[in-house]
Amino acid sequence: MNSFRTILVVAALTAIAAPICLGCEENSSKPSPSSKPKPDDETVAVDPAIGKVLAASSASPDTAPSPTQDDGPPATGVFSPDRANATHAVNAPIHIEVGTLGSEPRIRLLPTSMDVPKSLSVTIATQLGARTSLPTVDIVLGLTAPKPKSQGDEAPDLALPVSAKISKISLSAQQPGQIPKEIADEVAKMKDSKASWSFEPNGGIRIGSIERSPKARPELEHNLVVLMETLAAASIAAPKEPVGVGATWIARSRDVYGGLDLVSYRMFKVAKIDGENVSLVVETRQYAASDDLQKPGLPEGAKLVQFESLGAGEFIVTAGHRFAESGSYSHGMKFGLRPPNAADNQLMPLILQSTVAFPIAR
Repeated sequence: MNSFRTILVVAALTAIAAPICLGCEENSSKPSPSSKPKPDDETVAVDPAIGKVLAASSASPDTAPSPTQDDGPPATGVFSPDRANATHAVNAPIHIEVGTLGSEPRIRLLPTSMDVPKSLSVTIATQLGARTSLPTVDIVLGLTAPKPKSQGDEAPDLALPVSAKISKISLSAQQPGQIPKEIADEVAKMKDSKASWSFEPNGGIRIGSIERSPKARPELEHNLVVLMETLAAASIAAPKEPVGVGATWIARSRDVYGGLDLVSYRMFKVAKIDGENVSLVVETRQYAASDDLQKPGLPEGAKLVQFESLGAGEFIVTAGHRFAESGSYSHGMKFGLRPPNAADNQLMPLILQSTVAFPIAR
């Protein structure tokens, strides 16, 4: 099991050396579809209308600009703690900033029911850089929520807490390479890992926490991070007003979980409306709220100097429902870490790229 040992740290330290794989034998002649897309090679193209809203949403009228930082998000991707709190405080509700409501006819996307699906099913494929892969896994997540009070035909106006547990996890049929049986056994130990969040009145979720199963290796916790990021994008945080084709808006939130503290911007655009079914394009940009990173598998005391987190996906949601019925989402994180006692120009690179596909089981 040497190939499994602290793979995140080893992959970062050997970024310019030989590739390391989590029990996967690289197949150069047949690239796996899980290698698409590559957020480290491509940037998310932001719609101009969304770009204007992003600039307005990130500005803080209560904080005077400093000589080293303007009103926009930091170029390094790392906020100072004060700047992060001024932009979006911890535990503050999701903030919606509308660019345009789109053309007629329009439809209201806010949830009209407190019902929560009993389970969610997703497939997650993850790469560490361009040539190193984690096993592709199928996950079934069981959900538990308090029984909602009857609210008639009115949209719910209270946050709804949800707890979730991985009820089943297994290797997918399609893998980036051959997977030894012992790796499958390690993946199975992620069963009973937990997550929590709350559904907000506007339809989005506020991520609460993730808790890896005690039997599972820390390296596999990234599956929980990717799962939560996908659910945050697939639970459409929507404006109060009805929206039509071409509508654009941003949902800004503060996501603190799994050793991460992020200021998140999820940008939505309505691509198509077919009756009650709405096709949405989602783009995510995230910024670290400080240089103190406590993500499992990383060296203790390392400082986050550079950070980039981009996501892009397409979802189909039924108006009034809390989750998209189907879709796909790709998410990439790039970390530039300075180990303790390292020189200013010495950085450890770490790249995590994931693709998630589902329908959601109800």
